[in-house]
Amino acid sequence: MRDFIRYLKAPVENFKLPARKIWSAILLFFLLYILSIVVSILGYYLTGDDIPESKTRKMPAFLPLWFALIVPPLIEELSFRLWLKRNTVTIFISSVCFIWCIVSMLMVNVIYSTDRLVLRCLIALACGSVFTLLLKKQITSARFPVMFYLSAIVFGLIHLVNYQGAYSLTATIVLVVTLLINHSLSGLFYGYVRIGFGFFASVLFHIANNFLPVLYMYLK
Repeated sequence: MRDFIRYLKAPVENFKLPARKIWSAILLFFLLYILSIVVSILGYYLTGDDIPESKTRKMPAFLPLWFALIVPPLIEELSFRLWLKRNTVTIFISSVCFIWCIVSMLMVNVIYSTDRLVLRCLIALACGSVFTLLLKKQITSARFPVMFYLSAIVFGLIHLVNYQGAYSLTATIVLVVTLLINHSLSGLFYGYVRIGFGFFASVLFHIANNFLPVLYMYLK
């Protein structure tokens, strides 16, 4: 926990954690996971009868369980964490994946369905190429702490679009605050793991975070 807090005080791009620290990261992951459960329960209590339902609940009708467990975390890590090691390739891949997510949210109900998949991929490739050409210099020269925190905040904000419907003012406020706390804090942790242990470590932690909720959706 101390290493994590120390890193959050001054995030740096060139940072490597020794392999033995993975157990500390696993313990921190479980502590944050428990915290997210507590925050979610408190949020549901405060919303009363206006408990929001995520659009991801539609996934069992479209996707096999293994796909839902692995692919969404991989796409999200590619979108939000890969580029934290900033070079042309990582910025391009992250840009394509992030734009693909945005385009998919606008074009289809379940973003990981095959609906208009080729068109969405072509749009993402074209826009990602332009984005990389225009903004690579600004991204690589920007202060890393700003980019690190911005990535986590956007990661939290983008999960808001998973919810739709008319809620009371209280439910809306609680939904926004709860999701921002849970997902932004998760984003900070995944970023810390991505920099400290590597990209695939952040993917594995993300899959572990999603495992129980996704399993519940498919088995209920």
